[in-house]
Amino acid sequence: MDLMKIKKIEIKNFRSIKEVSIDEISNILILVGKNNSGKSAILNAIDVFWGNRKIKEDDFHKNENKIEIKTNLLFKIQQIRDKEYKLLLKISKCLCIDGMHDKAIQVANIANNKYKSKLLFEFSEYLYNKGLYDEAIQISDMIPKDKYKLKMLIMIAESLYKQGLTSKAVTLYNKAVQTVNSIQINRCKTELISNIAESLYNNGLTGKAESLYDEAIQIAHKEPYGDSRFEIMRGIIKSLKKVGLRDKAEKLSNEIPKKTKSEAKFNISDYFN
Repeated sequence: MDLMKIKKIEIKNFRSIKEVSIDEISNILILVGKNNSGKSAILNAIDVFWGNRKIKEDDFHKNENKIEIKTNLLFKIQQIRDKEYKLLLKISKCLCIDGMHDKAIQVANIANNKYKSKLLFEFSEYLYNKGLYDEAIQISDMIPKDKYKLKMLIMIAESLYKQGLTSKAVTLYNKAVQTVNSIQINRCKTELISNIAESLYNNGLTGKAESLYDEAIQIAHKEPYGDSRFEIMRGIIKSLKKVGLRDKAEKLSNEIPKKTKSEAKFNISDYFN
């Protein structure tokens, strides 16, 4: 499977090349020329573009201080795998760094939901690390998989709260809760609600956190009596103990018959992957 092919390449100020452009590249590219005419420089430039070769001091053309290597790529993807994802991620990050956000989104849209979510999360995280929270939120809204979307919303909300922007942080927490409410599987919903509650509690928003825990418990009670309900309860109990709400955890624990108190086998990642 061919992931992509280069359709055009432009090189400026690299080794012996002052400026060159090769258009309409077909499946095979044959470089013909005299010695020291730049054939190897073109191949080296392609390696630099893909990150397989680092730029050295003697790579700069004469007295120039800036090298430019641009390509037009044609993507052809039938099925994306981890190898292709890593390549798309590398391209997406380069586009992000250069401020070409629309192009980075186009790259992410090539992938299926699983890898698209990962790519958009990486993009959103890059903006978040730059302090561009509004832009990060916009990108997180495009993430198909709720797990990644929620993780980013909680990360931004926590940062806003630490900066004293409580109102804006609470708005994001509410947005995270709305995202969770669209999930149909109770085990996933309660675990994600517990994640949000933990973040709220750790940031001093204890009242809102306890309300969310109560909501998670209500969802657990709607589950038919049996192992499925007890698995959900165990997940909530674990989260309650983590934030120090031991009385609430003990009360819920007493609802689980002793013979069923073994560890839950459910893994939330099984649902999302």
